[in-house]
Amino acid sequence: MPRAKIPYDAIRSKLRSMFPEPAYRFIRLRIPDRYNKIKAPTTIYDRTSGNFQTIGYRCDVVYEIFTGFSSDLRAEYSQVRKKILVEI
Repeated sequence: MPRAKIPYDAIRSKLRSMFPEPAYRFIRLRIPDRYNKIKAPTTIYDRTSGNFQTIGYRCDVVYEIFTGFSSDLRAEYSQVRKKILVEI
């Protein structure tokens, strides 16, 4: 069975809508290449019906989330790395 093509552009645009600015910033989809050990996004299927319909993709994502203001009124962000389901 041939391998399905992963729609990276659709995943990135969905991530931008899921994590809006300024509460989140630097949203990045981690994709595999020959130098890292990241796995490709996993396709998640709906198995309730007889035909395996695609729900979305489980992806590695890195982003920064707003945590508050410092004493000199600069915005502070903390970096988060997690696997999430991106529904397409």
